[in-house]
Amino acid sequence: MFTLDNVVIDGSNRVDHAIAADASCGAVIKDSVVRNFLGWGMAQTAFVASTVVRTRISGGTRGIFHQLSGLQLEDVTITGASEAGLYVIGGSTSCSPCVLSANGVGLDQRGGVVSFAGGSAITDNTGAGIALAGGTLAIGGSGPSGVEIAGNGAEGIIVGTSPSSVPYNASSLTLAGANVHDNVGPGLRVQNPFGPSGSPGVVGVSGCTFTNNGGANLRVDDSGVRVGADPISLRVNATTFIGSAHAVWLAGTTSSAVALSGSTLRDATDTAMLIEHLSPAWHVRLTGNELRHNAATTPRAGQLIGGFFAHSDAGWPADFVFEGNSLFSNTQHQMGLDVAGVTGPTSVSISFGALGCAGPANSFYCYANAPALSAAKGLVVSAGSNVTLSVDAGAANWQNGLSTAGLDDQLISVGACAVTGSACGGFAPMCPN
Repeated sequence: MFTLDNVVIDGSNRVDHAIAADASCGAVIKDSVVRNFLGWGMAQTAFVASTVVRTRISGGTRGIFHQLSGLQLEDVTITGASEAGLYVIGGSTSCSPCVLSANGVGLDQRGGVVSFAGGSAITDNTGAGIALAGGTLAIGGSGPSGVEIAGNGAEGIIVGTSPSSVPYNASSLTLAGANVHDNVGPGLRVQNPFGPSGSPGVVGVSGCTFTNNGGANLRVDDSGVRVGADPISLRVNATTFIGSAHAVWLAGTTSSAVALSGSTLRDATDTAMLIEHLSPAWHVRLTGNELRHNAATTPRAGQLIGGFFAHSDAGWPADFVFEGNSLFSNTQHQMGLDVAGVTGPTSVSISFGALGCAGPANSFYCYANAPALSAAKGLVVSAGSNVTLSVDAGAANWQNGLSTAGLDDQLISVGACAVTGSACGGFAPMCPN
């Protein structure tokens, strides 16, 4: 073990790695500055844990490289690393807090366990703020002390791949109380947390705020389906999505298992929640969410739908839950279900809730942000040729109290479709601001 206290290490662009803690030699570094090196500011490859406190590391290719044992970072700032501020392939890394700013990537994690406490900031990196290609990452904190992930040149967080496209492993992410905003790419992008071996990875998001990220606040290319009693691999709860083209965009063509509950999706510019390629292998559970004041600019199945739109190419998943959601004051129609991509002859059945009005009812109102009768509807359904679509929409409140397709609350856009189920009673909608 060696100690550096109140030391300035200036490589003057000649030193490869500034500090090496290897073999059985850990380090304690306090109140120091490490700068102007060519390679790594610090390499933690020792079997003995190291601690870095109130220290600034700048320049080089990697601010800190961590492979083995423990590494505790307290009030550490890493800037100006061309590849990654913090590069982790193993061991356990604790940041309480850390600032990773103006690097190639803030955190490049390919293994190990990493945690960020409240007060940390991953901002203004030229690539992704965080690239999680393996291991377990926990980001915590709440309110003013939450972690900020903002202004990065690609995704705020990308799960399942890495900047240099190396083979990736199972990735698990817990994101709590974070403020993810104004990144050039999506705030959170999930590509494949399972890794090539199919081993399980889980992404959990709770109590976060996503605002004005590029393309979508949350984009899912493939979250995968877990093996066992609980198939859900991406679970989002009590999270607010503000702005962006889409609040939540399930863009993948392969199977995903997503649960979204108790969250608010508002002020998106082109459909709040968009699912592009549903199939029977998917699992989608949406409960108790609020979708409001979202716009629509791109027609979906020939219609403008501001709230929620799902399209299927190959049939509807049996595990599709849509209960207790409120969709209101969105541009034109509130919700669209489309099976035009399914080839017939076949039939597709969709149900809003097995318990009907005895369970948590969905509410559709203030179509086109107005309480009066108009061309805008609560639900639009469409099907392709030789396909019969049946929607049981009984577990719902409707602006005009109706549940008969083709009247004031639903629209059959294309194809042989039927909307059934009695509307729930006692609903008196008002258009909130």
